Amino acid sequence: MNRPSLGLFYEQNKSHFLQIVYKVTGGNQAMAEDALHNAFLVIIKYWNQLAQLPSHNRASRCAIIVKNKAIDLLREAKRKGYSELNDGLYCSDSADVSAIIASRTGHEMLLKCISKLPEKYRAVFELRFVKGLSNNEIANLLGITTGAVSTRLYRARLMLQDILGNEASVCKDYID
Repeated sequence: MNRPSLGLFYEQNKSHFLQIVYKVTGGNQAMAEDALHNAFLVIIKYWNQLAQLPSHNRASRCAIIVKNKAIDLLREAKRKGYSELNDGLYCSDSADVSAIIASRTGHEMLLKCISKLPEKYRAVFELRFVKGLSNNEIANLLGITTGAVSTRLYRARLMLQDILGNEASVCKDYID
């Protein structure tokens, strides 16, 4: 029996698997990407056994792994108390950060909050959202995987959400 290529399997199934994780995570792009990368780490680990299955069984088993990893991330987020699972950054009163950025002082306050992030998360966050680099460009620049970039961006967003929540009284002063 000819063993299928993991790379080919990934390319053939990634859009279907991404649809699964988007559905489970409620459309949260960062969480969906994290779930997909976590799932493929498991798939890579067990690829020798999965490769021996007929293709339809292999895809079904992997879809279950993908779905379970998305559910795991949701549970982890819930356990940590992150009730707002989305890609936006919000103050505790759910005001959009773009409203804060609209004013010069709001922009300065947001930069101050970003500066409070740990270095490895701040660097990735700034490269993505300040410099406008893609995840692939960041990965190449920092010598890490795109999965690590996605994970760091997701975690940076959550940390920034907490920092902004702690600065809620400051946020309210900047939002008209």
